[in-house]
Amino acid sequence: MTSFCANCGAKLAAPFCAMCGAKAASPTQTGPSTGTCSPGRSTVGVAAMPGAQTTVDPNLPGARFIGKWNWGAAFLTPYWLMTHRNAPLGIVILICGFIPVIQYLAIGVLIYYGINGNKVAVLCGRYTNEAEFIAVQNAWRNWAFGVTIVTVILLGFIFVLDMIAIMLNQSRGY
Repeated sequence: MTSFCANCGAKLAAPFCAMCGAKAASPTQTGPSTGTCSPGRSTVGVAAMPGAQTTVDPNLPGARFIGKWNWGAAFLTPYWLMTHRNAPLGIVILICGFIPVIQYLAIGVLIYYGINGNKVAVLCGRYTNEAEFIAVQNAWRNWAFGVTIVTVILLGFIFVLDMIAIMLNQSRGY
């Protein structure tokens, strides 16, 4: 059974975390879930929708992160929502990304879920412990940064190719 640090989400191999130095909370903590519902947990579903529930039990896994920025929720919003029991909203946001005028509202969605992503994650009821919450949200953060970096590199490459094409056309007198 793999244990994870309740402070930073790193895998534990000793009574103390090698990444942050925190003491391991208990040997019974398990790692991230496979994405299925936690046994014995009720589906919050609608309560995780924006504005549906204003108070959160401070004892829920991840509750201490409410109000902190969530990079995965901000930059991969539709996919992040689909894995946090909000698939219909995620699909709507994904479809709206292809509608020319509406896609400009994405910056507002990015900011909203960046600020409120941890609250939505806590309210989805998917996590059984703090370490699992941290590990899953850290994985989403890493994917968000990776996808963003690859996108910027590809757009830069396309820009350079476009500039080369423009210069070639100018030299030919087009």
